[in-house]
Amino acid sequence: EVRCWGQNSAGQLGEGSMSSLPAPEPVNGLSNGKLVAAGATFSCAETSDGAVFCWGDDHYGQLAMGNDVVEPRPITVPVVATGTAAGGGHSCAVTRASSQAGLPVPPAFVCWGSDQAGQLGDNSNTDRATPAPIKMPILPEAIAAGALHTCAIDASAGLWCWGRGSSGQLGPGHLLDTAFPVQVALPSGQTEASGVTAGDAHTCVLVSPADGLGGQILCFGDNTYGQLGDGTTTSRATPAIVSLGGGATPTRALAVAAGGGHTCAVDVGGRLWCWGRGDHGELGDGTSTDQPLPTAIAMPGGATVSSLSAGGEHTCVLDPAGDVFCWGANDRGQLGTGAAGPDIAAPALAVQVAPAVLITAGGAHTCAELADRTIDCWGANENGQLGDGTTADRALPVAVAGASGVVSAGAAHSCAAASDGTVTCWGADTSGQLGDGVTLTLSAPELARLACE
Repeated sequence: EVRCWGQNSAGQLGEGSMSSLPAPEPVNGLSNGKLVAAGATFSCAETSDGAVFCWGDDHYGQLAMGNDVVEPRPITVPVVATGTAAGGGHSCAVTRASSQAGLPVPPAFVCWGSDQAGQLGDNSNTDRATPAPIKMPILPEAIAAGALHTCAIDASAGLWCWGRGSSGQLGPGHLLDTAFPVQVALPSGQTEASGVTAGDAHTCVLVSPADGLGGQILCFGDNTYGQLGDGTTTSRATPAIVSLGGGATPTRALAVAAGGGHTCAVDVGGRLWCWGRGDHGELGDGTSTDQPLPTAIAMPGGATVSSLSAGGEHTCVLDPAGDVFCWGANDRGQLGTGAAGPDIAAPALAVQVAPAVLITAGGAHTCAELADRTIDCWGANENGQLGDGTTADRALPVAVAGASGVVSAGAAHSCAAASDGTVTCWGADTSGQLGDGVTLTLSAPELARLACE
């Protein structure tokens, strides 16, 4: 007989629950155990007839059940949505309005995947492998997923955040992890949120002042590298205006994107500005220096910028013609220049990319939605996050077979929402972030699938 006791957060005691036990309890169904081994959050035992059973945490396939923790091809998520957001190890979506049993079902925010900091917003810290609504019935507008936190805009232009809060990325009054949405207090006269972006540990929001002269950017959270754009490296939870260009009448903004430790924005004239971490050239100013204030970035040929995305250590933008320009870290080919190599500290044309309508930069990979709604990806691919059916890095774009529409790149996975609302995800699935219902924990022994000698 095998008995276990102690911490049981992943079912590693094998007695059928996930409650910690102060005294030894028999493991379910293992009356003939011969040898037992305990890992950090899982356990395995060999029985007298030579069979091996395992139980507990299976996020990385340690129970040998055959679950895929890497999926290099898009798989369908059981949700119908208008858009997705891929974060560090979790995903979120805005569902479509529908009906059930003849009754209308309003749109909602749903999330799935890693929940270690409460980033799923369901008032728990339990990872989920299928989409579930956030705790509060907020009528949705837009959502953004960071490394360990999530922020969203409701239909009334209010801003909400949840998850990791230790750097102030959830806003004032919430420096602890918060597993349910909390409304972020914005300064008077700047309460109408029109866009939100979540970085590794900071948040920026685009607000629309009543004067109608264009958007203003407010940032809060981690400021280790100056990514809040206030001229300091002091982290803060209070949202404050980022001034593009300085002067008595700073330039207004059209869009903002938060990356690993840097931030970039496009102003109303199509000019590009970046600030924060720059050691990999991700600011695009030709240096590898951090910049705590917005710095104007020169585009090749004086091109203007129509949209942008900030990744872990790289940045990509689109010009009005749909051409893609990227810069920053290029060790995995994430800039799409045709070869992986040294950092590139100024905007470089990504080659062999058809005209694009959307760009998204992940941890070390990049994806683009093309004019025909198909998707190309390039860069790091060890987890299949490029969706081409392989795990080989690509320095040139490859087509994602079986996915289309609005695409979002996370740390090591990607998701997309097609025009008919179909959601697909691909890449790393260690925390259920692909939404495929993969088993993440087992509280009772299961026979391990071991290769025969």
